[in-house]
Amino acid sequence: MDGGQTFEQQWWPLHFALAWVLRRDVAFAESAISSDFRPLLPRDGWEPVDEVDCAWRNLHQVLAAGKVTAIKVFLPCGTEESVVPEDFALLTWDDLTEHGETFTFVCAAAMRRFFPSDGDPVALTSDQIGAPIRPDGPGYMTISDAAYWIATEGGAKRIVLSDVSVWKQAFDKLLPRVQSGDVRVNGRRHGWEEPEDISAASFVGLPVDYPYTDTPLSMMVGERPHIRCFGIVMSEASDPEEASDPNQRSDELWGSDRHVPAWSHLQARRADVWKWWRKFPKATKAIQACGVRRPPSKTALEQWYRKRIQEFTDKKTISSVEDDERDAKAKFPGVTRDMVRKARRELAPTDWSKRGPRGPRKSI
Repeated sequence: MDGGQTFEQQWWPLHFALAWVLRRDVAFAESAISSDFRPLLPRDGWEPVDEVDCAWRNLHQVLAAGKVTAIKVFLPCGTEESVVPEDFALLTWDDLTEHGETFTFVCAAAMRRFFPSDGDPVALTSDQIGAPIRPDGPGYMTISDAAYWIATEGGAKRIVLSDVSVWKQAFDKLLPRVQSGDVRVNGRRHGWEEPEDISAASFVGLPVDYPYTDTPLSMMVGERPHIRCFGIVMSEASDPEEASDPNQRSDELWGSDRHVPAWSHLQARRADVWKWWRKFPKATKAIQACGVRRPPSKTALEQWYRKRIQEFTDKKTISSVEDDERDAKAKFPGVTRDMVRKARRELAPTDWSKRGPRGPRKSI
């Protein structure tokens, strides 16, 4: 196998392929190692819930069907041996990855075809959650909402919700402001009293159980005080500004009592959040200067196109293919012509594809 970036190679290590199916993120796949994953396949009708198990199920299906070629490479001699598709029904992840000097590789071209970069990753992303609540208004927002606003840079950045590093970076910015009193927080003492302001000192030195990530054991058993965040709670309200409903589940501050939180329904003052995170640096400026633009996910493009259909239907007008491509390019700089046309074929009303009356034929 040649050196260089793995994504550009003809063959991908199996763990790289799994990481790609999981997140469709080159940087994440490049940093992954085989021991990061221990996926299980569904057995006896059991359907996986864990994101890594789901990604392995999807990858395993194309391998077992022979749609993606796999080989075993024996190091250091470098000899290769094809893996018969039927064998995948009998092989576990450990069988394919834990054999000392034997490594499993898969065809990169086939992986890109069946799991394209503009496809939806298995891991839950901010595309599925939706845009963050803007803090430029009166009242309060949950701690999770504030961190989500920071993590997504006001909705401009797509994040994988199970990525601990993303939440850590957001809370590393938010909590110092809370601890210094720059961002005021209120909550309900012991989970049921009327909301009141919480002392900034109460947040000093506390670790965070980040939303959408596995809870550390020490926090799960209540051995140490911590902040527990439940993520973005989507209500049935049609107004996105009302989408975070603190009456359903709440971010909490846990103290020495293992049974009742010291404070529940943690709410940050929106004006304070807006003061410190009104604008974000353009982290993608260097990438855009090089001409690299990330295509939108299938979900994001379809959501935009369905809204577009409704807008044109309300106006009793029809959008042309050229109009679709122009407006999609303005909304998603990285979108391709094929992506737009595929969305149109799958979603547009039938009357949008009808040809209008032709003009008179030109005389020669």
